[in-house]
Amino acid sequence: MRVSFCGYKNCCGKWRRIKPDFLFTADVQDEPEGSVERGVTVEMSMLFCCLLSGAAGSAILHYRYGPVPWQYGLLFGLVSGSLFLFAGHSLTGGVRLALVWIFLYGLALEAYIDFRHMIILDEILLALCVSGLVYIRVSGAGWQVPAAGFAGGCLLTGLIYVVSKGGFGLGDVKFAAVLGIWLGFPGILVGLALAFLGGGLAALLLCALQKASMETRIPFGPFLSAGAFLSFFFSVPVLDWYGSLFM
Repeated sequence: MRVSFCGYKNCCGKWRRIKPDFLFTADVQDEPEGSVERGVTVEMSMLFCCLLSGAAGSAILHYRYGPVPWQYGLLFGLVSGSLFLFAGHSLTGGVRLALVWIFLYGLALEAYIDFRHMIILDEILLALCVSGLVYIRVSGAGWQVPAAGFAGGCLLTGLIYVVSKGGFGLGDVKFAAVLGIWLGFPGILVGLALAFLGGGLAALLLCALQKASMETRIPFGPFLSAGAFLSFFFSVPVLDWYGSLFM
């Protein structure tokens, strides 16, 4: 199964899926039953990446914010390591997989830092931006789709930032713009929709449990990261479902 971005066009009153010049999501491939393309060495390497990601994340956070509680370090390692394992099992290896790992690691770091410290780090955004541009180059694709994703993420969240008058952080605007490079268009729309859906449900749950009020500021970075991950790997099923509503 190959997963890629697909656009939609209206033809004879029906919505049909078309492929753009740039296939901008993950290439998920099914392995034939009984085939063993990934040996024990690969599995051990992925497990090592899980442990290394937790240690590296703790070191980065310790350098920037001081000692990290071991519970959070363990949780970060499990989450980032699980993302690595998922990408390693879903994608073909090589430079593209390494760049996707950087992307996923940046998502995990930004989610954790925003959750704990209510800030989006520009240094991580810069790393995500550069790795995204390299990913485009390595993929041999055009720049139209990622440019549209960047513009879409920046404009949509920028409008919300202006309208909310401080209720939506500028860091989230920059984060969404960088995610647009990775997700393209309409992938950034899927990612933002999932992020706002998750953030809204979380806010309602916290209010229902009397853990927050309408004035409480909730970090949006974790929801942006989750939405970006889901959009990167699963945007096509979402677009297929949405397109089926108009068929």
